[in-house]
Amino acid sequence: MKKNIFINRIVTDLKIKLINFKKLNLNKYMILALKNKNFFFLKISTDRYTSQLIKNELKGYKNNKIKLKFKHLPKFKIIDYKKNITAKIDYLGNKKGNYFSYKHFLNKTKIYKNNFVNINFYFQLILKNIFSFDKKIEEELLKYNKLIIKKFRIKKVQVDVSHGDFVHWNTMIYNSKYFVYDLEFFSEKRVYIFDQIHWYLAPLIQKIYTYKLKKLIEKKYIFSLLIFFIKKIFFNFLSKKTFYFYLTLYLIEKELYYKNLIILMSKKKNYQKDYFLRTKFFMKFNHELIKHITRKSF
Repeated sequence: MKKNIFINRIVTDLKIKLINFKKLNLNKYMILALKNKNFFFLKISTDRYTSQLIKNELKGYKNNKIKLKFKHLPKFKIIDYKKNITAKIDYLGNKKGNYFSYKHFLNKTKIYKNNFVNINFYFQLILKNIFSFDKKIEEELLKYNKLIIKKFRIKKVQVDVSHGDFVHWNTMIYNSKYFVYDLEFFSEKRVYIFDQIHWYLAPLIQKIYTYKLKKLIEKKYIFSLLIFFIKKIFFNFLSKKTFYFYLTLYLIEKELYYKNLIILMSKKKNYQKDYFLRTKFFMKFNHELIKHITRKSF
């Protein structure tokens, strides 16, 4: 294990035994530690943006609707450590969930059918969900707002509480229980199928990037195949127009989140090259998929 002055200082100050540590994207740190025979993780911020994420994550773990939505959540608390916001998280072993185990992590909870917000207000929620957004993001969002209203002519959006990054790599199976973690992008109000779309779509885009299939973007049929797959597997209860409307709102938030992330990384120079390139790819993929959908007639 390489020496790290920052990590060594934390270990000494908190009087813990270091088992392992990892530097995450955006200069966050994750430490696996041992104290009083108990294993636990520490997630440590290094700047204002990562501090915001950890504080928002705490809100997620405290939210009663999130507790009802998912079967199990780890214990999560923020501990005082100088200027670096630090969270202590339960150790959950090393067995992750998989792409096909979606239902194992969810409770059967009802969505309140009258939980709607105005479309213009929803676009303001998107800005809130992105955090620390650049002025360019606000301008892009305004353009999308006008486009979506003109295209779909739907004035209300059904919303629900959202994990924000619900994918199989943010799940664990520990002591025969199904845990969901990493609620940094928690929101009390998003399109109510946001988490479901993300679970199925994000890993597919990740595979396309990993296996260097970038040219598939130029072959527009890939978008039709992805949309068909996602709607077929999960969303047959929605009309075609409603499904496309909600999917587009999901894609807009994700595209602008990636764009904002690229701006932040470019300013701070605190990124790994592959992470930066992957983020750009995700941004472009979401953008092209939005174009594909909005060219359709309903």
